[in-house]
Amino acid sequence: IDINVDSTEKYAIIGLNIANKHSDKKSILKTKNLLGNCEQRRGNLDESMQIYLEVKDLAIELNDDKGMAIVLNNIGIIYTNKGEYSTALESYLEAIDYEKKVGDSVGLAEGLNNVGVVHYYMGDMSNTLVYLKKSAEISKSIGDKRVLKKAYINIGAIHRYNKEYEEALDFYTRGLKTSIELDDHSEITVCYHNIAEVYAEQKRFAEAHTYYNKALEFHQKFGNKRGIALEYANIGSLFMAQNMDDKAEAVSYTHLRAHETVLDL
Repeated sequence: IDINVDSTEKYAIIGLNIANKHSDKKSILKTKNLLGNCEQRRGNLDESMQIYLEVKDLAIELNDDKGMAIVLNNIGIIYTNKGEYSTALESYLEAIDYEKKVGDSVGLAEGLNNVGVVHYYMGDMSNTLVYLKKSAEISKSIGDKRVLKKAYINIGAIHRYNKEYEEALDFYTRGLKTSIELDDHSEITVCYHNIAEVYAEQKRFAEAHTYYNKALEFHQKFGNKRGIALEYANIGSLFMAQNMDDKAEAVSYTHLRAHETVLDL
């Protein structure tokens, strides 16, 4: 699903058809959840929510606590993306209760991360850090680098928001190291970009330029045109900030930068 959503959907539909043929409700739950993931990845939030609600009903019918934890977390992500943060928080907290019930530390760490993220969007920075640090502690203790990476990046974002730049760089660098260990190209690029943003805010232009270029190289390598345009605009802004207007114009047609920090669900 991280590589090709269309292929994921194709095989999930085949699996669902087989599961329906054999009345295998556990597999129906899993394959429908995957189809909900596909719609979510495409940005079709209403369609995704409808599928997740069907999965939730099936999890209740099967008394499947782990299935409930997974789908409640997914429903929380939909509400977060819709900006319905209070409802998202309720869903995440209910998911955490189920993760505790089944004793799944990986799922618990992920749920705590998502609770932290929704607190961020609600403007509650102190609770954001509390939950993100809990997520990081659990992830580190069980060696789950995938969730640990998310927590590091998100903690870095909160420190950046608070203008605690050295702390932000520390956690972004930890996130970068973990992303490299996982060979996660997308998150490596995010970390390079975020580190560049911190340096830019500190007016450490040489370091910012270096890391924007690193992000740019990854975008070019994987053909991310939107990312390429963003980094060129950012590099142009660096030149503008140093009164190098000619270089800025040569790099980019626009000198606007995207400052919104998006956390990692």
